[in-house]
Amino acid sequence: ASTISGSTDRQNGGFRWYGSIPSFEFSVGGLYQGGTFQDQSNGTRRPVRAYAFNTIAGYRDPTSRWHPFLGVQADIYSGGNADSRSGAIGTYIAPFNPQTNYLDTTTYFAPSNLVSISPVLRTTPLPYISVQFKAPFLWRETTRDELYSPSGRYAFSLPGGGHYIGAVPQASLTWQIGRHLSWPQYGAHVFMSGRMPRAGGRGGSYYQSHFVFRV
Repeated sequence: ASTISGSTDRQNGGFRWYGSIPSFEFSVGGLYQGGTFQDQSNGTRRPVRAYAFNTIAGYRDPTSRWHPFLGVQADIYSGGNADSRSGAIGTYIAPFNPQTNYLDTTTYFAPSNLVSISPVLRTTPLPYISVQFKAPFLWRETTRDELYSPSGRYAFSLPGGGHYIGAVPQASLTWQIGRHLSWPQYGAHVFMSGRMPRAGGRGGSYYQSHFVFRV
């Protein structure tokens, strides 16, 4: 599929519903994108109709000193038709950079044409240490569209074929060193599906560490 250059003007409207019922916690949200896309080559204007849906729900044991949370996170980001030169644009584009560790700590996969389902385990073994484990399984929302990174569509093409992309098991640890200083660390490994290497994609390991100072 070729790339279409142009500019887009998008309006976002959505909701979020969250809360807890004794030991059960949940958060559900959705967002619809409307607007227009203007093709740079010929000035053609096309409507935008895209959406995102995010949810996480699970059980927390407030009586344990480890404060464990065990749940499931599910996310859907709409895709479009990479070969279409007319009609509505269906590929969702995040209106802001998502929280680094929310979807995929590696940020190799952008929230566009993506479906993600992941078990989630969080715990606070010490007052100043928090740990999270996730293992997102990823699919393309539609096989008519491609796979995206935060900077745009990947150069390799995945026309047709299956939806499944792979899995990204990951962990994060945050040490609250002091009142104003914390040390988050993230690690992950990308396991690609069998057809991804044939298309030009490769798995790999990821580690990030940085200090955060807040006044």
